[in-house]
Amino acid sequence: MENPQIDPQKAAKDVIAWNVAHSQAANNLYFIEADIAIAQRKKRLNQLERMYLAGNAHMDRQYDDPAMSTKEWESKRTAALEKIQAMHKDKIMQMEYEAQVAQKKAKKEKLSAENRIAKANKIIEESKRNLAEKIEFFDESVIGDFNDLRSEIEDEKRLIISLKQRHNITDDTIERFRDLVQKRYQGDSLF
Repeated sequence: MENPQIDPQKAAKDVIAWNVAHSQAANNLYFIEADIAIAQRKKRLNQLERMYLAGNAHMDRQYDDPAMSTKEWESKRTAALEKIQAMHKDKIMQMEYEAQVAQKKAKKEKLSAENRIAKANKIIEESKRNLAEKIEFFDESVIGDFNDLRSEIEDEKRLIISLKQRHNITDDTIERFRDLVQKRYQGDSLF
């Protein structure tokens, strides 16, 4: 059931050509990936070289010898760190001393404040005793019940207000009332 129009040799050549093209594309992809990896490695190498040159320049500036051995560099670094730590220890000791001085001062102030409070309480107690001895006691029958007194005072105030309102009838109000009454009774005078 072969197709009479397709030549078997041509089909085989096409398959081989396709396989070669596929292999070539795979190789190209591999080479592209390899080129990318190489470019990344070169970039990292350049970074490392720049870091090395910067470190060399730093060593040259700081120690006047870029070829100094690592051991010497570490010893100088350790000495610098110890100097910094000693400075920090001095600062910490100074801060601790200042804190202790402040605590002692606060304790003294607290004690003096407590002494002043105790003296004030003593004076208050003496004053209370003196007042208790000097105050004459009132007769409760004279004072009476304060609540009853308050209610009586309120009642009196209300009565005074109502009386004032009744008394505040002015002549003008009386005239108006007279006019109203006359209009209602039409001429019969009541006043």
